[in-house]
Order: sequence, then structure tokens, then C-alpha cells
Amino acid sequence: MEKPLPPAPRALAVSGEKGSVLECIDQAARAQGISPGMSTTRALARCGSLSIVEKDERAEQSAMRWLVALGFGLAPCVEVTKPGWVTVDLEGVRDLSATAATLVERAGQSAMPVSVGISNTPERAYWASWGASIVTRAETDEELFGGLAPSKVPLPAEIRRSLKEWGMNDLLAFVRLEKEDIGRRLGPEGVALWEAMKGRRSRLLKRVVGDPVFQSEMEMDQGLETLEQALFVIRRLLEEVCAALEAAGRVARSLELSWRTEEKARGGHGFTLPEATARVAPLFAMIESYLSGVRTDSPLRWIGLEAEPGDPLPRQRDFFEISGANPFRFQETLGRVQGFLGEEKVGMPVRGTSHHPDVYRLEPPTFQFRVEEEDSLYRREMGPSLRRFRPPRPVQVWCEGGLPVRLSWGRRSYTLHAVRGPWRISGDWWDAKARWSREEWDVQSGRNTYCRIVRFPAGHWLWEGVYD
Repeated sequence: MEKPLPPAPRALAVSGEKGSVLECIDQAARAQGISPGMSTTRALARCGSLSIVEKDERAEQSAMRWLVALGFGLAPCVEVTKPGWVTVDLEGVRDLSATAATLVERAGQSAMPVSVGISNTPERAYWASWGASIVTRAETDEELFGGLAPSKVPLPAEIRRSLKEWGMNDLLAFVRLEKEDIGRRLGPEGVALWEAMKGRRSRLLKRVVGDPVFQSEMEMDQGLETLEQALFVIRRLLEEVCAALEAAGRVARSLELSWRTEEKARGGHGFTLPEATARVAPLFAMIESYLSGVRTDSPLRWIGLEAEPGDPLPRQRDFFEISGANPFRFQETLGRVQGFLGEEKVGMPVRGTSHHPDVYRLEPPTFQFRVEEEDSLYRREMGPSLRRFRPPRPVQVWCEGGLPVRLSWGRRSYTLHAVRGPWRISGDWWDAKARWSREEWDVQSGRNTYCRIVRFPAGHWLWEGVYD
């Protein structure tokens, strides 16, 4: 049976004033004698199998947002210590083991490797993060530095060289030295390192102000001309946002999608979610359904996505609350309808605060409906309901003795057998432009046909509807 090949050494390179240099390396590269700050030419001369990756600023920012969200999922006091490192104040947390388990679970949901150290000072927590396991909890020198080789941690080149010459196989021997001996041999730089490792230096965290922002954006070098191209980018942005939400233990309550075209035209859409979630599949399906009916005048050059976070707390439903069996599927259908008709034409009609008949406004759809007592099935029926025509039909009405006796609509004429009315209503008299007045009549045009007709001050009539 063949032995598995060791992992290839890898390094991250950035462009500097004197050329490309290494900013970050892995353990395999460190074992080959490669160190951060070394030029790529020198590193490749020392290790020909070294894999060098150019730094992607956008990917770095996305990873840091995820890491900050992961920290906020543990405690509210989070510090961005340096690129790739976040320090969290866990003082007051009673069960650190449960916290560590939660951290491992949330970190495991992402493809990014995470190393966590827990100790009594920020500096010693940093050294604990270099432990062999994913989460290392250590406070004593033996737990922190026992078996930790100098070649596995980032140390100044002069100090690493000196430790190698002294024959120190781990950092425990270094921290056991006296401070005066460190000062004589390594100077102020060695003393500062020794004090940090011993926990002699402690500081307050520079706390990140405000809650984490769950957003992601991408600017394209070339415009996106097809829906498939735009959905590919949106899927990637959505995965980053959902990963940050899951790391923080949050869910999305709403989504805001924005874009900018090559002609600098801006567009976007806000999605009110039927149920708060951080799952990619239903959120992407909802966005895809909406965009299937959207067209832009020019290709897209920038796309952004932001989620409003919420807590995934369980909520007990009300006894009289009705919820959709699949609210996300309903949201997909709604998004497709809005894409074709326009957002202003889709919604739930809500009766307006006016005595004017048939005054309503459209509000964004909700996905839980409460059965009011006055609208329940057990309330007392007050009479037949009026099925309105929208818009009302213009009709001609003939009157005798002030009462309607016949009406004509199109080519049809109807004799009125019974008449009730008039009921005169008016409103908004204080506004010259909005004031209104009307006279309503309920009439019977056949054996079982009951209608409502309306006369206005100008003298014209409208057929408003039929009673069920």
C-alpha cells in the first residue's frame, strides 16, 4: 500500500515595492525554511514545489467578515487583532466547553479552516491557537508551549535562528529562561516576545463598534449580459452572506439585492422573507424567481447583497394563526408575479380609513394571517355581500317620480321591479379637490338579480356591482 503524499507547501504572495513577497505561509512551507517576507524568487529557489497564490482582496474581506461574525456568535466584545486573527473576550461565559463545541460546529459548516486558542490573556490565547487541535484551551506554560516547535509559529528570523542554535526543540525551554538572560542575548525584541508569552503583558481589546454587517458585493471587469451569469454571481454572494449568518448564529429576516449597470443606472429589490432563515437554497430560488421577469437596459457591472439579521428564536404560534404550508414557494411565485407586473401592482388589499366605498391600498404580503373575531365563521351574518365591478360599468337610468324604473347597459335593457334608496353619502368636504358625494340605490332587475347603482352630482350613473 502506497503512502499518501505529503501536502504541497503553499504561500500567499502580495506585490511590494521591490517585487512580489510572501505574506503568509503554511506549515509545510515553514518546514522547508521559507518565512513570511521572503521574496517569491528566493522562496522558489529554496523550494521548487512551492505553490504561490496571489492575494485576492475581495476574498480576504469576505473571510474577515465571516471571522468577525463567528466571533460575535460567541460574545459581544470582538477585536480584529490583525488580518486573519480575531480576539473575543469570553469573560463571564460560564461553560467554555459548550462554547468551544458551538464554535467547532459553526466553523465546520464553512470550508475555511479555523484554529482557536483559549487562555487567560489575549497574547497567550494567540499562542494557544497554534495548538495541534482545532480548539486548544491552555493556561500554564506546559500546556501552551510544551511540544510547540519554533519552526511551527511565526517568530522573528533572528530569534528563530538563535533558538535553533541553542538546540531548543520547543518554546517551553524559551519561556523558562530568565528575563535578564533573554535581554542580554536577544535584546528588547526578545524581552517583548518573552513577556507576551509569559502573560506579563495584558491589554484591553479594541472592540469592534456596532453589530457585524452581513453583506457581500462584487464588481465585474466585464458586464454580465445574461440572467445565468448574474445568477452565478448572486449565488456566490448569497453563500458568503449565509455562511456569515450561520457563523454568528443568526438568520436573515430580509434581503436587499442591488445592482449597477454599465450606464451607471442603479436598481434593486427588497425581499421580505416568509420565514427567517440562513439556508441558501430557498433564498436563491426566491431571488431567481423575481429576476426571471426583470430586464435592464445594459449589462451589469456591480451586484451587492445584504441581509438584515435576526435571532432564530422559536416562536409559539397563536391558536388562531394560519400559516402557509410552503411559504418560500409562495414567495417564489410572488416574486415572479412582481417581476412581470411591477411591485406597485402586487400586494394585499387593505381597507383605507375613509367612508368612501371601495377605498383600499396595497400592502406587502404577509405569510401569517390572524382570524379576527368579527370575521370568524361563527359571527352573525349581516346580509348579502356586494360583488363589485372594477371598474364600475357606466349605465343609463330612466326615472319616474324620482325613482329608477329602467336601466340600460350596452345593448341590453332591464326593467327594475323593486327599488330601495336613496342613501346619500359624502366626505372630504374640507378639500376642494378631494371632496365627493354620491347617491346609492339597491334595485332588483330580475327575479333573483339584485344590483347597486350610483348617481353622482353631475347626473351620470354607474352600475357598481351585484349582490351574491
